[in-house]
Amino acid sequence: MEGRYLGLTISDNMSWKSHVAAVNWEESKTHGFRSRNLSSCPPSLITRISTTLVRLTFE
Repeated sequence: MEGRYLGLTISDNMSWKSHVAAVNWEESKTHGFRSRNLSSCPPSLITRISTTLVRLTFE
């Protein structure tokens, strides 16, 4: 059985595997959003937005 608590995915066997998979899934969705919607923006803006979105995912 798994559950989420304070942003962590906790499983019965206390493995990090399910939490890492969840974080990877969220980052994959964020990367897809950036690829689809920011391709025509200037590189400096893409860098700033990417840094902000990645920090939100990992912090």
